[in-house]
Amino acid sequence: MPNYKISIIIPIYNAETFLKTTLESVINQTIGFNNIELILIDDCSTDNSKNIIKEYSDMYNNIIPIFLEKNSKTPSIPRNIAIEKATGKYLMFLDSDDEYMPDICERLYYEIIKSKSDLVTANAITKIEDREIIDINYSEPFYEITPNKDLSLFKTFRIWGTIYNKSFIKKNNIRFIIVSINEDTYFNYKCFLRANKIIYLNDYYGVIHYENYHNNHTSLTNSFNKFNVNSTIDAFIKIKDLIATENPNNDFKYDPFIKNIFVRFENEWDMSKKDKIDILERIYQYEKNSKYVIQLPIHHRIMNFFLMKKMFYLTLFLKKTYSIILNSNLFRKYIIPKKKRFPVS
Repeated sequence: MPNYKISIIIPIYNAETFLKTTLESVINQTIGFNNIELILIDDCSTDNSKNIIKEYSDMYNNIIPIFLEKNSKTPSIPRNIAIEKATGKYLMFLDSDDEYMPDICERLYYEIIKSKSDLVTANAITKIEDREIIDINYSEPFYEITPNKDLSLFKTFRIWGTIYNKSFIKKNNIRFIIVSINEDTYFNYKCFLRANKIIYLNDYYGVIHYENYHNNHTSLTNSFNKFNVNSTIDAFIKIKDLIATENPNNDFKYDPFIKNIFVRFENEWDMSKKDKIDILERIYQYEKNSKYVIQLPIHHRIMNFFLMKKMFYLTLFLKKTYSIILNSNLFRKYIIPKKKRFPVS
């Protein structure tokens, strides 16, 4: 039986346009593809994704295809299945429309071996609508922490730019919760709360993440239905419960999730007006029950003022106005900061 260094897990749903590029970015890794087990889990795609998976798995013995019989409506279930199937010592994840930099596996693998960490994470290049490249920076080029459940040390890391020690994941029973959005946030919080050592390579950018490119359940989309918005709130409630259980004496001062909920206001909501009102009622109850201080940018604070007064129709009007402004070509061209430090082919 082959002794793979890394098992890379990719959940797939209707990704035919981008899938070959994603797979080639794994196959061409400098660590050598023979050191990688690539697990592809198709979640009942209705496009040509299945044929692409079969084509590549026929070419390479280390590509493991899994075809689910029922669509799960979330990347969580495919990823959890693949974790159980994985034979590599370390785990990595990738979305079906993103790309790895050629040396990410080699860079992260040798860092986690050298540092004896539970996980090592890198930064990502986020590409929006083929125009802006936004780099995410921290103050230190290399950052090592021993969490000790200190939430002030938590930095956001992305599952698709991180390598995990599989024995650490299995020993602590860390899995993705069954929600459609922010399932990875819960996964990473649990990793943080259980880890003994984490390394952040803040000066290394290992993934190109394509945001708002197309509508599948492994990437963000401009359209949110009631299920997706509710899933966002469900995920954050579960994270708060996790923290309350594992870290009761070291809580948040500010609610770190309410901003993410309000970001959903900037997207189109594919739902009836009644459903929109139901969602606003849910957000109202979430914030009302939160024991944390709420911090929001100015345009969200205005909406939130009316939301907490239960003036839901006025809140929806403001939401629509802000959505038009924030998604306008003028705003994207002149307001969104452009940082073109990284060439992207």
